[in-house]
Amino acid sequence: MRNRRLERALYGPTIYEVTLGLLLSIALGAGLAVLFLIFKPAEVVAEMPKEDERKPGVVYYVAGTADAGKAKLWMRKHQALVDGTPGEIAFTEDDLNVWFMSSTEAGKQATEKAAAAAKTAAAKAAAKPAGKPAPGAPAAPAVAAAPEEQPPTDLITPSVINFRIRDGVVQVGLPTTITTLGYTFPVVAQTRGTIEKQGDAFVFVPETVLIGSLPLHRFPNAVEYMKQRVMSSASLPPELVAAWKKAKNVTVDGKTIKLTI
Repeated sequence: MRNRRLERALYGPTIYEVTLGLLLSIALGAGLAVLFLIFKPAEVVAEMPKEDERKPGVVYYVAGTADAGKAKLWMRKHQALVDGTPGEIAFTEDDLNVWFMSSTEAGKQATEKAAAAAKTAAAKAAAKPAGKPAPGAPAAPAVAAAPEEQPPTDLITPSVINFRIRDGVVQVGLPTTITTLGYTFPVVAQTRGTIEKQGDAFVFVPETVLIGSLPLHRFPNAVEYMKQRVMSSASLPPELVAAWKKAKNVTVDGKTIKLTI
């Protein structure tokens, strides 16, 4: 009868064991590298640094603007799109971002959170005495503390989608919070690409997809899965999804997306 312990002591591990150990080591190393890149945050900047000023290995994220003053006609454009009014409708990034902030659940929550923070800051500033109070003067009323924000309980909590349009390229950003083991990690998912017609529908064709610092566009199947998840989630207003299917033409011109109904 073969003594496996003796054979192992005499001849060492088998080829099968060596191969299995090597494959497991590679898989573990690849998994750790993916996690490291995902949780390595993108550097949020107001403008993209010049080529010679960019730090090696750093991923940058520039959010699109959401200026309500520049998007005064977004509701009229929105209604024309919903009604299917024939003609061309041009959306700027301000139009889209104000629309998403107003119409999606994540946008409404972000707006309420910003308004509450501004109210608390204004109350603290108003309650701060300009100088020393006069003797015998009543003390200023204490400012009620803002309710403590509870950490998210879901593993992945997406925020509101953000658009940035430059030189015919559409950037879509999705700030996200990942909660695991009692810790929260802010992660920005961002993609840049163009809009093309495939078959009978116009689709967004990503050129780059980044999750944190992970270049997801190197994994085509993962990119397709993400596109399907976004299209089936509540991140997009349902009226936009319905109107998009009716569009006869969609182009990206400079800083606008033009839809022809």
